Amino acid sequence: MPQPICTDFKALNERLALPGHRGAQRRQPKQLFPIPKAKDAQESAQYVLQTLRAKSAAMTADQRRSYMFGTLRHISPFTLEQMIVQCFEDMGYQTIAPQFEKDGGIDGAVVDHDGAKILLQTKRYSGGEARYLVKHLRDFIAVVAQHKAQQQAVGGFFLHTGKTGLDAHGVVAATRGLVTLFSGDTLLDLLLRPTD
Repeated sequence: MPQPICTDFKALNERLALPGHRGAQRRQPKQLFPIPKAKDAQESAQYVLQTLRAKSAAMTADQRRSYMFGTLRHISPFTLEQMIVQCFEDMGYQTIAPQFEKDGGIDGAVVDHDGAKILLQTKRYSGGEARYLVKHLRDFIAVVAQHKAQQQAVGGFFLHTGKTGLDAHGVVAATRGLVTLFSGDTLLDLLLRPTD
């Protein structure tokens, strides 16, 4: 009768985690956009904003829209988060920078002139990811409602690069002003707003 083979699972797991082993690729998902340092994200956001504003200035409205969304859907989502914060700073608002990691569903905040905090959620959708828009909206609405109940915020801005369907507009309308949606032309107006 054959003897059972004893397997050292700890040694097996360590071997599978080695970088050169095929199993390591399955166990450690590749991160498309590594989490940046705050300074790097700020520099990247400023560069992309300046480039977008300069290049789109001489374009027709249709060319500008195509160019802007083509670019926004391919940049790092961390860069986009920082760009949004930068746009509000350019308008004279105090902001709270995004954390990028363990942010609790918040990608920064804007503090209005009365001292009220408005939470930000930014989604860089490219391709079919926009099908998650309604779910992401509902998740963000729950976060904003919780912060409002604790008197930590008065509302939220949800900004995204995908297409907004009627169902998403309905979800936002049901919040009765708790959450404002920025997409399409409203997002472009924010990003392309001239600075002083």
